[in-house]
Amino acid sequence: MALRAAAVFSILMLVGGCAAVEPRPAMAPFGANGEFGYSERDLGDDLREIDYVGAPIAVSSASPGSDSRVAPEQEKVRDLALWRAAEVASSGGFVGFRVEQETRDNDFIVTEELVPRPMWYPMWGYYGPYYRSPWWFGDGYDTFDTRRRARLRAKITLRIKLLHEPLPGDPLYMDAAALNAEIRTKRADATY
Repeated sequence: MALRAAAVFSILMLVGGCAAVEPRPAMAPFGANGEFGYSERDLGDDLREIDYVGAPIAVSSASPGSDSRVAPEQEKVRDLALWRAAEVASSGGFVGFRVEQETRDNDFIVTEELVPRPMWYPMWGYYGPYYRSPWWFGDGYDTFDTRRRARLRAKITLRIKLLHEPLPGDPLYMDAAALNAEIRTKRADATY
């Protein structure tokens, strides 16, 4: 009876461990939903610095910089930082802001780990496939594979000047209400 209870408990633990992680909203203060989000600093004289750090996402370990997921993630992080800047401007009673400086950074985290091979792992030799002997008969050098993984963490910093009056001729001017509405419809369901 105790053995049956232990078996049922083990199966429930395995099934429970396979539960999917709930997606968390991306538009949140840094650390509120995970290791991603926005932060801001008041620099005085209606200057603010808005930072947004994206969550690490998996990219190709062979060439992480040219992976097709890099550009969309950079765009997402920029949109979320601009959205936060528009929220800051609107909540402070400003009509818009001008982007004084924009700094982007991509951190690629590449890790390598040793993974044990199955005991009877097929290998190819001069005469075709063969199966190696168990590790306790060999010298131990062929019992592990190297697994490479790469992750991208996109970051952006915007230094903005909050404005009480619009600057229609300035290409760096952004209307807070229009930008807030535009990005809200585009990124309202953004998650990590």
